[in-house]
Amino acid sequence: FLFFVFVSSCLLVDLKNKWLLEGGLSFNLYGYSFHSSFPVNTSTQHHSFQPQWMPKLAVSYQLAALIAWRASASKGYSPPTLAEIKSSTNEINTALQPENGWNYETGLRLRSKNNFIWWDASIFYYQLKDAIVKRMDNSGQDNFVTAGGTKQMGIESQLMLQLIAKQEVHFIRGMELSNSFTYNDFHFLNYSIKTTSYSGNKVTGVPSSIIVSGITIHFPFHGYLYAQHYYASSIFLDDANTVLSAAYSVFMLKAGSNIFHNKHLSLDLSGGIDNVMNEKYSLGNDLNAMGGRYYNA
Repeated sequence: FLFFVFVSSCLLVDLKNKWLLEGGLSFNLYGYSFHSSFPVNTSTQHHSFQPQWMPKLAVSYQLAALIAWRASASKGYSPPTLAEIKSSTNEINTALQPENGWNYETGLRLRSKNNFIWWDASIFYYQLKDAIVKRMDNSGQDNFVTAGGTKQMGIESQLMLQLIAKQEVHFIRGMELSNSFTYNDFHFLNYSIKTTSYSGNKVTGVPSSIIVSGITIHFPFHGYLYAQHYYASSIFLDDANTVLSAAYSVFMLKAGSNIFHNKHLSLDLSGGIDNVMNEKYSLGNDLNAMGGRYYNA
């Protein structure tokens, strides 16, 4: 079984309706106990991790009526999950250590008065220690190891445009456009397996770019048409960065109507087509798989 204790406090300070300061502190205890009942019944063993203090400091400033700037610094802590401690090999991996590190982020948020445009963008830097990495042995069993760490830098952006405001007349009753963009520059730090060093390599299984764009068109009788394009860049499937899974784009269409709704009940009838262009792509990748068995049907 697993247990943890989490205590958190937060302080908010509002200065002249422009500055907003936030401070927080949490304390974490985490550990687990286990025993074996087959083939040999063993006594209960306990394993606990070092207590962790996690501070957070955030600040935001209203640059103008519709633009706000923000920045934050915080420490993160993520103990190994039960599936990682006891993987498919059915062995208890007491060598796994919690992931932890500091995250620094700054960004801008813009919103127009009539909600025609809403935009949020940020830049982040996260240095992770004791990263948990998945590997696969010759028999196809999963196991997890603690890597030295990762350096994660990136950009995130979300944009929403109301091209046609919602209305009760005309054939097109409204139209919204949305876009999200993520750029990841993630690399291993001080990471070695036996005599092989992977330091400086890109983190396995993480695409450099993800772009999701969508458009929604509203029609009479609460009808709608939604189209989405999803793009993911190529990813490395092994820590040595020798095997690459290709980038892919997927289009999706969905049409429907909210045929009935009141305060207590809503009924929506819809149908859609996924992967309209019949793109060949892989989602079920096994990272660091032995024998080149990276793909699942």
